[in-house]
Amino acid sequence: MLTAGSKLAQAGAYDRAYPWLDQLLQLVAPRTRRTPSGHVNRSAAGELLVRVSSVASLSGPYSAMIKSKDCAEAKAINDRLVRTKEALIFGARVHPPTANTMLQNVSKFEAVCRREEAIQVQEF
Repeated sequence: MLTAGSKLAQAGAYDRAYPWLDQLLQLVAPRTRRTPSGHVNRSAAGELLVRVSSVASLSGPYSAMIKSKDCAEAKAINDRLVRTKEALIFGARVHPPTANTMLQNVSKFEAVCRREEAIQVQEF
């Protein structure tokens, strides 16, 4: 699964890679993230790849959520942002520049979410 998802991501097909890789990550996430000696194991690299795909493919679902103003979609996007941010922080040891760039993008999505929430509260 990792090889196939990685190939999709490398080809720039992040919207297709994300669901595949996210499912894989959920299968391996319960395992320990560090070896007994304290070194980051391969799952850190896998998490980083999954979350890079998550950020790169977020625009479509995010735009749909903003247009629909559906609370269920907003919760799903928020959950995805939380998982993405946690994994990017964890995976930063693998490649800090990539993780930092993706974290900046996540912060932009979060800022827009906060603005949208404020607008909806005012309209309500």
